[in-house]
Amino acid sequence: MQKKTSEVKSKSQVVGIAEFPVYDSIEEALQDLGNEAVLTLVNTQAKTNAMNEVRAAATQKPSKARIKELAFQKITPDEFASVAGDQARINELIAKKEAEVEAELEAARARVAAAAQQAGDDEEDDDE
Repeated sequence: MQKKTSEVKSKSQVVGIAEFPVYDSIEEALQDLGNEAVLTLVNTQAKTNAMNEVRAAATQKPSKARIKELAFQKITPDEFASVAGDQARINELIAKKEAEVEAELEAARARVAAAAQQAGDDEEDDDE
């Protein structure tokens, strides 16, 4: 088992650091937490995943985690090298790439909406 930390943010401001275990196996988690706690965590995450899927389908927006993943994929090796070791610049680069991803997604949604509107207009013309 490893211990990891993560910044805790509220309204985009860091309010603390959370420390949490990262287990190497289910058996290790069961031994440390017990069967009931592991089952509760698994069921909670299953519910969260299902809710996120419904939310994404309803809003046509990916989760924040997916946007961050897409943003990381956009970082070039040169960009990565230019910010290595500087947390503030890393955060700025990630935020910039997330904004790019969100803009691309919004543009794609607008194109889909326009195409759907056009298809609807075409169908109305056929009815006349």
